[in-house]
Amino acid sequence: MTDTAAFEARSTGEFAFVGSPVPEPHGGSRSLAGEIRAAMAGVQAGLDSVGCALTDVVKATCYLAEDAYRGDFWAAWAEWFPADAHPVRLTLVAALPYQDRVRLEVLAERA
Repeated sequence: MTDTAAFEARSTGEFAFVGSPVPEPHGGSRSLAGEIRAAMAGVQAGLDSVGCALTDVVKATCYLAEDAYRGDFWAAWAEWFPADAHPVRLTLVAALPYQDRVRLEVLAERA
């Protein structure tokens, strides 16, 4: 199993859209912290692939399999996005495939 799997990324002239990696089925073997890190690293790799950086992210939609994951997720989020550079964020609790606990999608604005 790899830390990150293929991310989804698409860009237009002004915007880039990136989805966190769709991981290999892991059957819950990865820790929550590891899954959050993998999702964030995948987003960063996707942004890099279309010529953007985390600082270009203006909006994020975050999906968590359980509401109990919010504290861990927000702590990890703060490591990737400093308080003065947080994009607009919507965090939803949703049923996710492959026993995933975290999925992300971001919108970045090209500088």
